[in-house]
Amino acid sequence: MPCCISFIAHGSYIDDMTDLVKEENNRLSTASLADASKHHEDSLDISSVAGIRNEKNSDSNNIKTSPILPIQSDGIKVAKQGQENEASEQPTLPTGVDYTVLTTTQKKLIVFTASLASVFSPTATAIYYPSLETIARDLGVSNTRINITVTLFLVIQEIAPAFVANLADTTGRRPMYIFCFLLFNAANIGLALQNNFTALLILRMVQSAGSSGTVALANGVVGDIVTSAERGTYVAYTSLGPIFGPMIAPVLGGIIGQYAGWHFIFWFLLIFSAAVFIPLILFMPETRSHHHFCHKMSQI
Repeated sequence: MPCCISFIAHGSYIDDMTDLVKEENNRLSTASLADASKHHEDSLDISSVAGIRNEKNSDSNNIKTSPILPIQSDGIKVAKQGQENEASEQPTLPTGVDYTVLTTTQKKLIVFTASLASVFSPTATAIYYPSLETIARDLGVSNTRINITVTLFLVIQEIAPAFVANLADTTGRRPMYIFCFLLFNAANIGLALQNNFTALLILRMVQSAGSSGTVALANGVVGDIVTSAERGTYVAYTSLGPIFGPMIAPVLGGIIGQYAGWHFIFWFLLIFSAAVFIPLILFMPETRSHHHFCHKMSQI
């Protein structure tokens, strides 16, 4: 009996110890789980902070290395401002100022005078064609040699206007008109007085240089005084002289050569050119564009 009691007491003691061991194990496992969870949360916090720092560093590096692009609106403003500056540098007439100070009637008179002045180049070319055989016989040369005067006249007629037009853009239209008419009239006087083939050849080239420049000057005058919209009409007016000149010149040359002699052909050209030259000098104004622009600006 005492042995049984002792065995029972010993068994309950073992059960109590087992329960204590289980409770201690549960407590330790709970504590370890709590520590592990806390450690994991701390690791996540550190990783997130590091990631945020890395993102900030990456953004700062991108800002430093990326090119600075101009704002589109500012670029448009700068471009417009540049265009306005370029436009302001170009000379423009103020509002209310016409293209020219000349009236329509004055423009027509000037163009008519320029057209009349340009008639001398084709007229001087063809006016002595009917008298070529008579001139060759009087000077004692062949028809082939006398035809050289026609060829050289046409060659100079093609070359001279380029130089005259270039000088007219620099010095003005009026000075070049004066120069051309003086040269043409001086050649006419020499041709009317000479009786030598060499003199005839040289003076015909001088005559061509003086008369052909008036055709180029007429076109320059039109460009000076009318707008581009009107230019076609006024250029048609200036072309009337070169058109009618070759039509009437051979008829006049034949009549004059038959009844007055071929020398008088050049006297006729001198008289006709003087009748145009004197009014041109007295009444035709300078029409060069720069001159008119300065005159218009001085009136403002």
